[in-house]
Amino acid sequence: MRKSMNSKIVWIVIAIASVTMLVACSGQIVTRYEQNAVTTPDSAPAKDGEIISFAFPTELNTQLQKELIGVFNESAGDMKAKAMPIPSDRYNQTLNMLMTSGSGPDIFYLHPEWLTSYIDKNWLHPIDSDSTFRRYPDWAVDYGTLGETTYTVFSRGFILRLLYNQDLFEWAGLRSDEPPATSTEFVQAAEQISAKGLGFKKYGYALPAGDEWEGYIRNVEMLSSYSGHHITNPSSGTFEFSKLYPWLEAWLELKKERGLFPGEASLKTNTAISLFKEGSVAMVLASNREIHSLFEDTDVPFRWSIAPPMKGSNDDQLNEYIIPDGLYVINRKTANPTLSLKLWEYLHSYEVEHRLLEESHMIPTAMDVIAKETEQGRPVFDLYNFPLTDTISHYTYPFFNHRKYASDYISSKGRAQAYRSVLEDNQPLDSVLREMDESLDEKFIQ
Repeated sequence: MRKSMNSKIVWIVIAIASVTMLVACSGQIVTRYEQNAVTTPDSAPAKDGEIISFAFPTELNTQLQKELIGVFNESAGDMKAKAMPIPSDRYNQTLNMLMTSGSGPDIFYLHPEWLTSYIDKNWLHPIDSDSTFRRYPDWAVDYGTLGETTYTVFSRGFILRLLYNQDLFEWAGLRSDEPPATSTEFVQAAEQISAKGLGFKKYGYALPAGDEWEGYIRNVEMLSSYSGHHITNPSSGTFEFSKLYPWLEAWLELKKERGLFPGEASLKTNTAISLFKEGSVAMVLASNREIHSLFEDTDVPFRWSIAPPMKGSNDDQLNEYIIPDGLYVINRKTANPTLSLKLWEYLHSYEVEHRLLEESHMIPTAMDVIAKETEQGRPVFDLYNFPLTDTISHYTYPFFNHRKYASDYISSKGRAQAYRSVLEDNQPLDSVLREMDESLDEKFIQ
């Protein structure tokens, strides 16, 4: 019975994105190649005059994005672009529905895991912009290229850091200048703070498991990658979900010993950051964008600091990564390819990327932006102790080491549900990870 249940979880991982991507609005299931013919209209979607739309998730700072579009429109003449913010928690679902119906935005933010799938569906317009490409290292352009066709570039990303409340550390008897460096030290610190905080509503850590990406992909897969353990082996291409054991075990331990803020299954990332800001939790894993918002908040009533992500064990070597923070792409069916390309080039301009670096602490890959930041003393990079020099190719995060594992086979949603089954549904950790490895190897490895 247990093996049957675990097998069911594994097939959820394989099937869930395929079902999501292959079900048209009518509910009809088609193959991903058949879907191109079913869902792609012969003519471009109707547009309001010369206006093109730019869609992005609200987590990108809606006001800043609107300001950037406003600056673009000042020089666009009669042709204008309009911002189309979509709530972050429904962004991918909404975007997929719009693209499937043929009414997708002209240009939009695309999560890296969806890139191969969108290319396969013939939804993306090729980009021809040598003036933009030459500002980036070859690997950044190659990231958005399939065959001889380029659809985007890896232009900016984020890094992960541990935020910790120094006052709560001292209050619980921990040293405020010694944040946890391993998963074991982290669990011990979180449990000690929660034990001391019993009755005071103070907890060790906030795990935003209500957000699949931030809750599970960040806190399981990415933390494991910082220790050098990825879900695929870069040499053989085989799956290695078993390498995620230390961090899933840590979350199980913290949940059992009440080291987590209660109700983690429904906790959202924004709420987790807010809990940290108000002093209710001592630690939270955050991106540089979220940390920047903390610097902007002058009302934080305690001392806090930034630490590197924790290693899985003392034997691991801590790695550094820059994680793609979405890609800007053009809809193949845009009503105005010329204006859409002009907006795409503007979004990748030095002016925009430098402003995003200054106002959101986004990590750039453009060589001229990096050179200027280095010339000015690297204030943003030094803030996070990020070892950026003239290239960051060594720090690109390995979502998958082999591109054939497209998101419509093993999506982040499917993987997160498998991890959730361990943390929330009490499925046996070792069995779930082992069967994920075995089943996916059998399906994909020739």
